[in-house]
Amino acid sequence: MQLGTSFIAVALLQFLLSNTCHALSNAEVESAVEEIFDTRTSPKLLLGWERLTLDASDSGLCKGIFDVVVEDIEGRSLTAPCHNGKWKLHDTRERIISKISQITNTASISVKDFSNSESASTNHMISVTPKDLVRIIPTLKPGDHVVLSSGTLSDTDVLFPANIGTAEGPPIVIDASIRVVISGNTRFKVSGENISFTNFNFADVSDQAITVTGRGFSLTHSQFDKCGDPLKPESQCIMLTGDASNADISFNEFVGSQSMTIKVRENTGGSRQPLNARIRYNVFRDIEKLSKNGQEPIQIAGQNGGQSGVDFATHIEHNIFYKTNGDRETISLKGVGIFTRWNVFYDMDAAPNFRGTGSNEFSGNVMIQTRPLRVAGNGNRVERNFIACPLQSFAILVSHGSKGYPAATNSTISNNILIARSAMRFAGQEQPVTQLATGNLIENNSFFTELNNPAILDSPQGQLANSGNTDNMLKSALCKRKFKNTD
Repeated sequence: MQLGTSFIAVALLQFLLSNTCHALSNAEVESAVEEIFDTRTSPKLLLGWERLTLDASDSGLCKGIFDVVVEDIEGRSLTAPCHNGKWKLHDTRERIISKISQITNTASISVKDFSNSESASTNHMISVTPKDLVRIIPTLKPGDHVVLSSGTLSDTDVLFPANIGTAEGPPIVIDASIRVVISGNTRFKVSGENISFTNFNFADVSDQAITVTGRGFSLTHSQFDKCGDPLKPESQCIMLTGDASNADISFNEFVGSQSMTIKVRENTGGSRQPLNARIRYNVFRDIEKLSKNGQEPIQIAGQNGGQSGVDFATHIEHNIFYKTNGDRETISLKGVGIFTRWNVFYDMDAAPNFRGTGSNEFSGNVMIQTRPLRVAGNGNRVERNFIACPLQSFAILVSHGSKGYPAATNSTISNNILIARSAMRFAGQEQPVTQLATGNLIENNSFFTELNNPAILDSPQGQLANSGNTDNMLKSALCKRKFKNTD
């Protein structure tokens, strides 16, 4: 996926990285906000974080002030600041570094794909028509690389049983070369291990297009256009469940989804869970609302979409969400140990939502003209985000408890830049309120709020139950009313 340069990302990442270094002036913030809305006439400017691949090491050269993002062989992300043209990881421990990328404002630098580079030279190449794919699946071995010729695949069940592929061997790659149009009620069910789909083109395919229960699945460089069923908005295009651990969904584009796009769902019928999924470098855009509930781009949840105590260790990173209006929750976080980092959320009547449970991280993200970020549950961390001009009058809602939403407790909200009429609000998301939000630490944020508006809106009881409010830097008015309805 080749994307253009984003001036928005440049301006905002400068803020995110400088936030811990010095207090920002109103003039600095106002200049950046003006730049944001000067560029919003073209969505292409938003869809544009170019990434520069660097040599695998624990140090090296870099450009500007942008963070260098490093991944180890298990897909865990580390960051190192770019300082005076150099970066260095100070604590690599015993991790083996395999991939390094840097967000940069330089055009024409393409994305290097590591997904199959190690095994490409040894793969056994097989060329078949789309209709012959089902026939040859029982014969596939680890290391096979199947290239589908031009054609269509419609209303077909494609099954990869558990005896196809191994966790230890090279992947079985199915390469649709973008020339194959997959539509109708075609459904891929992947129980085998280490199965890789790449260059798929799903056009008007129905819900449940891909269901994965086997380990090591990957989906890369694929296009989904109007995936799902408009009569089933709470269904999904892609499901990770069962034993679907270590899945990788990266470098894909999802346009106009009519059901939920990606579900990671607790396996209630077995001991193994879909852990360590990586959902990265994808674009989710132009999702129109079709019902009162459903169509979330991403949902991490328990049985029937409810709360889950599973420590999913899901990484949702470096994605772009643009006009994803299907549900008011862009990402619905109903599990434990979910990392949502370095994403852009732009121009939508929706926002990420901590629905409960806890011990989740939301950091380094950019939110512009969205709903407020909502935080519920215990022990969550909201750090180093940039949230500007939300559609409501505040940037972050810290939830009191009610029947459907646990109270926000013992969570940390720190080092964020919040530009809104009021920065935060403590309130219940439904009535009656059963528990106040308590024990939350709110510190070292930069609040840019309108004159005569309180930086934090709250009932007296809730205000006294939280600590650190007086440590914030309170600034004057910034979000201009004209920005809200600018086209």
